[in-house]
Amino acid sequence: MWGRHHSVQARAKIGVANLGTLNGQWKGDDVGYFSLHEWIKKRLPKPERCQRCNTISPYDLANISGEYNREIGDWWWICRSCHMVTDGRMEKLHSQNIKGWYQSCSLCGNKYWVTPSLWNRGWGRYCSKSCSNRGRGNGKISVPQLQGGDEVASQEHYYQRRTMEM
Repeated sequence: MWGRHHSVQARAKIGVANLGTLNGQWKGDDVGYFSLHEWIKKRLPKPERCQRCNTISPYDLANISGEYNREIGDWWWICRSCHMVTDGRMEKLHSQNIKGWYQSCSLCGNKYWVTPSLWNRGWGRYCSKSCSNRGRGNGKISVPQLQGGDEVASQEHYYQRRTMEM
């Protein structure tokens, strides 16, 4: 190590002299979201159980009033489900009905229930297996075979007619 070094006592005095509002980097209540949570976490001890339902251990540090400031009495440790209920996220989640929706079958027009996981995987376009087989043609589109040179023209006509039906 090069240069002069401070003693342990001198470093302790420097640390105390730069605490809180005396620090040049202090932002007061203009602090960011994550930094404020970290500041509160250091000063508000985490209890054994959720402070709202008192059933399971808390995961989240939540603000009670919605005004993010350094007032420790305005914060509490709650479990994730209680946090979602107090923030209104649980109600919003249920009101959006993100578990699924009704869709009309591309082939027959019947209404059926679709979940996002099925829709994202490319399934759920048809109401049943039979409609899916008819609509997709089991992965192959069968073209009626005609005699002579009309086969190419009939394929183009068949594809055009088929896309118009869907």
